[in-house]
Amino acid sequence: MKWIENASLRQRLSLPIIIFALSLFVMFHGYNYVSTYKTEKDNLINRIKILSIGVSLNLKPALILDDKATANKILDTFSADEAILQAVVIDNDGQIFIEYKKTTQLSHAPNAELKQQMLIDGYP
Repeated sequence: MKWIENASLRQRLSLPIIIFALSLFVMFHGYNYVSTYKTEKDNLINRIKILSIGVSLNLKPALILDDKATANKILDTFSADEAILQAVVIDNDGQIFIEYKKTTQLSHAPNAELKQQMLIDGYP
């Protein structure tokens, strides 16, 4: 710490100011990152909810008539959103009725526990 003793008064006073400014920069940058992440997450959830409501309304006749070809065409509307990797329609028996998967990304089918939770909670 001899360099501090040898530094001029101006240099010694500017060091805490520089450290304070850098710490403010890091804090504001971190806050901006967290708030942007939360906003993007909320926007993604809202987009998916709106799209899934529209798809579920259109899928109702295909489910009633057990028409998997029509259901598959309707489920392909999820390809409009790049963030959606997989969508699964589960019938009342807990079996997968139809599934949409983006072919370029790796995704996993829901396990038995997740299927049961979806049936209990009534997710669209």
